[in-house]
Amino acid sequence: FVLVSACVYVPQLREATSSRPFSLASVVLTVISLLLLISNGFVRSHGFQRAVQLCVVISITCLVIVGAHTVNSKLTVLGALVLASIILAGAATFGKRHKGDLTKLLFPAFIGLLTLLIAGVLNVALLKSSMVETGLSALGIVLFVCIAAMDANVYSKRPELCRYNCCEEGTFSMFINFSNIVMDLMNL
Repeated sequence: FVLVSACVYVPQLREATSSRPFSLASVVLTVISLLLLISNGFVRSHGFQRAVQLCVVISITCLVIVGAHTVNSKLTVLGALVLASIILAGAATFGKRHKGDLTKLLFPAFIGLLTLLIAGVLNVALLKSSMVETGLSALGIVLFVCIAAMDANVYSKRPELCRYNCCEEGTFSMFINFSNIVMDLMNL
C-alpha cells in the first residue's frame, strides 16, 4: 500500500518505476516467480515455500506499481488501494465468521479464474474491446472477493489443508487477492 503510493506520488520513485527497464524487469521477475510457484508443488521445504512466496510478492508488487503508472489519475491509485483494503477486510471477516465450510467453492473459483484468464487473453489477442476489459475487471473483483472469503474461511477453520503454516499461507493468499482487486479497480 505504502510502497505503491510512494512510487506514484514521490517524484524520484515515480521516475524510476515508470521506466521501461523497470517494467521489463517486473515481467521477467513475474515469469520467474510463476515458474518457482509451479515448482513449489514438487519441493517439500518450508524454507523454499517462503522464498517462493517472497519472490511472488515482490513480482506482484512490481506489477501493481507498473499498473499504477498506467492510470490517468494519481487519486485513482490511492482510491483503488483504500477501496480494495475495505473490500478485502469485509470479505475476510465474512469468510472467517461464516458457519459453514466454503471449500466447496474451490472448484467454481478455479473455473472462474480459468474463464477470466482465457477471456482476458482472447480479448487482448483478438477483440481488443475496452467494454470486454471493463466487464472482465468487474467480474474479477467479484471473483477475488469470493476467493478472499473462501481463503479466510479455509485458513481459519481447516488447518489440515495448510501445507506448513496457515498464518503464512493465508496472508500470502490474501495479498494475492488484494493485488488482484487493486489491479481490477484501477483497470475500471
